[in-house]
Amino acid sequence: AAGVVWYSNELKINGTDPHLIAWFSAGAFVLLGFPISIYGIVMHLLNYYQPNVQCYVVRILWMVPLYSIESWLCLRFHKYAIYIETLRDCYESYVLYN
Repeated sequence: AAGVVWYSNELKINGTDPHLIAWFSAGAFVLLGFPISIYGIVMHLLNYYQPNVQCYVVRILWMVPLYSIESWLCLRFHKYAIYIETLRDCYESYVLYN
């Protein structure tokens, strides 16, 4: 995480567009968070001993990769952000409802 902050500062010093800095920084954190979340999901699925509880846990754990990727895509594609956010909100509603 410190490397992302340092690199973002270097981009700022060199006059890079702030939106591009945010996009690169968000992408770095997506690359950090995605594998960790997938690992947690896989571990729950491999040790699926309490299905009545773990099905909800897995649904909640899927929110991290989905939110991070969709937020990163919203930074990149401004015109389509409302549609991407709608998909994200639909999944959140599904998780909270069930």
